[in-house]
Amino acid sequence: MVDYNAKIVGNNIRKYRNAKNLSQKELSQCTGISASYIASLENGLLSKNGSGSVSVFVKIANALCVTLDDIAGDNIEYKNYMLNNTSPSINKIKSEIEFMPYNKLLLFKNIMNTLTK
Repeated sequence: MVDYNAKIVGNNIRKYRNAKNLSQKELSQCTGISASYIASLENGLLSKNGSGSVSVFVKIANALCVTLDDIAGDNIEYKNYMLNNTSPSINKIKSEIEFMPYNKLLLFKNIMNTLTK
Protein backbone atom coordinates (compact mmCIF):
# COMPACT_ATOMS: atom_id res chain seq x y z
CA MET A 1 0.00 0.00 0.00
CA VAL A 2 1.18 3.50 -0.77
CA ASP A 3 1.96 5.71 2.18
CA TYR A 4 0.03 8.94 2.34
CA ASN A 5 0.26 12.06 4.41
CA ALA A 6 -2.68 11.74 6.80
CA LYS A 7 -2.74 15.50 7.51
CA ILE A 8 -3.17 16.34 3.79
CA VAL A 9 -5.92 13.76 3.37
CA GLY A 10 -7.66 14.94 6.54
CA ASN A 11 -7.49 18.59 5.57
CA ASN A 12 -8.96 17.79 2.15
CA ILE A 13 -11.81 15.77 3.66
CA ARG A 14 -12.61 18.71 5.97
CA LYS A 15 -12.36 21.22 3.10
CA TYR A 16 -14.79 19.31 0.87
CA ARG A 17 -17.14 18.52 3.76
CA ASN A 18 -17.29 22.21 4.69
CA ALA A 19 -17.81 23.16 1.03
CA LYS A 20 -20.92 20.94 1.04
CA ASN A 21 -22.04 22.53 4.34
CA LEU A 22 -22.08 19.15 6.04
CA SER A 23 -21.29 18.51 9.68
CA GLN A 24 -19.21 15.49 10.63
CA LYS A 25 -22.41 13.92 11.93
CA GLU A 26 -24.18 14.47 8.60
CA LEU A 27 -21.23 13.01 6.68
CA SER A 28 -21.32 10.11 9.10
CA GLN A 29 -24.97 9.47 8.28
CA CYS A 30 -24.25 9.60 4.53
CA THR A 31 -21.33 7.17 4.71
CA GLY A 32 -22.08 4.86 7.62
CA ILE A 33 -18.72 5.87 9.13
CA SER A 34 -18.80 7.12 12.71
CA ALA A 35 -18.48 10.86 13.29
CA SER A 36 -15.61 10.28 15.71
CA TYR A 37 -13.74 8.31 13.04
CA ILE A 38 -14.32 11.12 10.52
CA ALA A 39 -12.99 13.59 13.10
CA SER A 40 -9.88 11.41 13.54
CA LEU A 41 -9.36 11.30 9.78
CA GLU A 42 -9.78 15.07 9.45
CA ASN A 43 -7.30 15.68 12.25
CA GLY A 44 -4.74 13.37 10.65
CA LEU A 45 -4.61 11.24 13.76
CA LEU A 46 -4.65 7.89 12.03
CA SER A 47 -1.31 6.36 11.17
CA LYS A 48 -0.22 5.71 7.61
CA ASN A 49 -0.61 2.02 8.24
CA GLY A 50 -3.77 2.48 10.28
CA SER A 51 -7.34 1.92 9.37
CA GLY A 52 -7.64 4.70 6.79
CA SER A 53 -8.60 2.18 4.15
CA VAL A 54 -9.41 2.86 0.53
CA SER A 55 -13.01 1.72 1.05
CA VAL A 56 -13.43 4.41 3.73
CA PHE A 57 -12.01 7.08 1.42
CA VAL A 58 -14.24 5.90 -1.42
CA LYS A 59 -17.35 6.22 0.78
CA ILE A 60 -16.30 9.71 1.84
CA ALA A 61 -15.40 10.80 -1.70
CA ASN A 62 -18.73 9.52 -3.02
CA ALA A 63 -20.71 11.29 -0.29
CA LEU A 64 -18.84 14.54 -1.01
CA CYS A 65 -19.12 14.12 -4.80
CA VAL A 66 -15.36 14.32 -5.25
CA THR A 67 -12.71 11.94 -6.54
CA LEU A 68 -10.05 10.07 -4.63
CA ASP A 69 -7.57 12.41 -6.32
CA ASP A 70 -9.39 15.32 -4.70
CA ILE A 71 -9.07 13.63 -1.32
CA ALA A 72 -5.37 12.88 -1.90
CA GLY A 73 -4.76 16.45 -3.06
CA ASP A 74 -1.15 17.46 -3.39
CA ASN A 75 0.01 14.43 -1.49
CA ILE A 76 3.38 13.90 -3.16
CA GLU A 77 3.70 10.23 -2.24
CA TYR A 78 0.30 9.43 -3.74
CA LYS A 79 0.87 11.45 -6.91
CA ASN A 80 4.29 9.88 -7.49
CA TYR A 81 2.72 6.45 -7.11
CA MET A 82 -0.02 7.30 -9.59
CA LEU A 83 2.46 8.70 -12.11
CA ASN A 84 4.59 5.58 -11.94
CA ASN A 85 1.76 3.03 -11.85
CA THR A 86 -0.67 4.01 -14.54
CA SER A 87 -3.02 1.62 -16.23
CA PRO A 88 -2.65 0.54 -19.86
CA SER A 89 -5.68 2.70 -20.71
CA ILE A 90 -4.02 5.79 -19.27
CA ASN A 91 -0.81 5.00 -21.12
CA LYS A 92 -2.78 4.69 -24.38
CA ILE A 93 -4.43 8.07 -23.78
CA LYS A 94 -1.04 9.64 -23.05
CA SER A 95 0.42 8.29 -26.29
CA GLU A 96 -2.60 9.48 -28.32
CA ILE A 97 -2.38 12.97 -26.83
CA GLU A 98 1.30 13.20 -27.67
CA PHE A 99 0.57 13.13 -31.42
CA MET A 100 -2.81 14.89 -31.41
CA PRO A 101 -3.21 17.98 -33.61
CA TYR A 102 -3.64 21.23 -31.69
CA ASN A 103 -7.32 21.73 -32.57
CA LYS A 104 -8.19 18.22 -31.37
CA LEU A 105 -6.08 18.73 -28.27
CA LEU A 106 -8.15 21.81 -27.39
CA LEU A 107 -11.34 19.85 -27.93
CA PHE A 108 -10.01 17.02 -25.73
CA LYS A 109 -9.08 19.54 -23.03
CA ASN A 110 -12.60 21.05 -23.10
CA ILE A 111 -14.19 17.62 -22.87
CA MET A 112 -11.97 16.65 -19.94
CA ASN A 113 -12.73 19.93 -18.15
CA THR A 114 -16.45 19.30 -18.59
CA LEU A 115 -16.18 15.73 -17.33
CA THR A 116 -14.19 16.67 -14.25
CA LYS A 117 -16.50 19.46 -13.09
